[in-house]
Amino acid sequence: MGEPSVAMKELAQRLVAGEERRDSKANPGKNAAVRVIEKLQVLLTRFSGSEGCSALLRRAVALSRIHTSSFEGPALSPDASISSFIEMSDEDILTLMAHLLELMNTFIGKALTLTLISEVYPLDK
Repeated sequence: MGEPSVAMKELAQRLVAGEERRDSKANPGKNAAVRVIEKLQVLLTRFSGSEGCSALLRRAVALSRIHTSSFEGPALSPDASISSFIEMSDEDILTLMAHLLELMNTFIGKALTLTLISEVYPLDK
């Protein structure tokens, strides 16, 4: 698997921008991109179980390291806990998120990926 598609990169940016508008007062001091990853983890865990979610996150981290030489993503704990992501730069989190969205798109298809995401983030059609 190569770089995430432009569509997945743009979707990651839209999700973060939406999170910044939507929830900045509720979680001051917590990066909007981290909040998006947290919400995606909840969706994925509900859909594929904790091991399925962890596997996708691990693969997204591995792909991010391969395709972005400056990527300084986390060494994930067995449960891929969110605390691993808090110290990452915004750019690295966006890279990770784009790979995660691309993996979701590959494994469960675009329609189901967008349906899951729209449970938390209303998407323009």
